Amino acid sequence: MPIDAAIVFVPENADVDPNTGSRYKIEEGEPVPNTKQIEKVKAFIESVELKDLWPRVSKTLRDYQNVFWEIAQIQKSLKIIKSDYEQEKLTTKLSVLQNQMQETKKVISELLQKAQDFGIVDKRFYETLNNPIGQEFDSLYYLLSLCERENPFAGINDWEIDEKIASASLSFQLADSEKTVSSRQYWEQYFQRVGKQPSKIVFYDQTTPNEALDVFKQHAGISDSQHKEIDLKNMFSENIFSSNKGVHDAMQREREIFAQYTEELLDEFYPEPE
Repeated sequence: MPIDAAIVFVPENADVDPNTGSRYKIEEGEPVPNTKQIEKVKAFIESVELKDLWPRVSKTLRDYQNVFWEIAQIQKSLKIIKSDYEQEKLTTKLSVLQNQMQETKKVISELLQKAQDFGIVDKRFYETLNNPIGQEFDSLYYLLSLCERENPFAGINDWEIDEKIASASLSFQLADSEKTVSSRQYWEQYFQRVGKQPSKIVFYDQTTPNEALDVFKQHAGISDSQHKEIDLKNMFSENIFSSNKGVHDAMQREREIFAQYTEELLDEFYPEPE
C-alpha cells in the first residue's frame, strides 16, 4: 500500500539522536541495553525500604491511576457538554478529584525519593509513575509489587522479568540528552534531505499515540459510533470527512485503495460460506 494512503502520526517533541532519529543510544546498529539502571531497579525491588513502604504506596498508586483516568474523562466531557448545569456539576467534581490527586502525589513522592536514593536516574521510571496510563505503568507496578515476596525474583523466569522491563520501556539506554534534537526537527530535516515525505503527516505532542488519535478524530469530526454498519466504499464519503470536503476530495485515490485492500483481506481471511 502506498504510504500516502495512510495518515502518519509522529511524536513532535521526543528527544532523538540527530544521526539516527532513534530515542535510544545506538552502537553498531543496535540499541544499547540499559544494564546498570535495570540492576538498580532490581536492587530497589529487593530492598527492605521498598518492602516497608509498599503496603501504603501500592493502593495509592492504583487510586492515582483511577483518579488520573477520571480527570481525563471529565476534561473530555467539559469540551462537548453545553448545559451550564452539567458544566458546573462536572467542574465541581473535577476540583475534588484534582485535590485528591495532589494528596496521592504526596505519598507517591516518598516512593520516588527512595528510588532516587538507590541511584535510579532513568527519567522514564519517574515519568511512568507520574503518568499512570498504559502498559508502561502496569508493567512497572507489577515489577515493584514483587517486593511483597520473600524472594522477589525466585521462581520467575528471566524472560518474564525482561518482558516486563521492556513493557515498562526501560530495556535500552536513551540517546545522550545533551546531543538530542526534537523528533519533529529530525524528520523535517530528513524529509528535506531525501526530497519527499508522506502527504498526510501529523506531529503530535500528546503523551501517547492513542491520545493523539483521539484529538485528531475530535478535530476532524470523527466519532467511533460513525463507523458501525457502514459500507467500506462509502465510509469516508458519508461519515469521516463530511465536515471537511477538501480533505475528502484530496484523498479520493487513497480511499479507493484502502477500500480495495480491505475487501481483499476480508475475502481472503473471512470468505463467505458456500
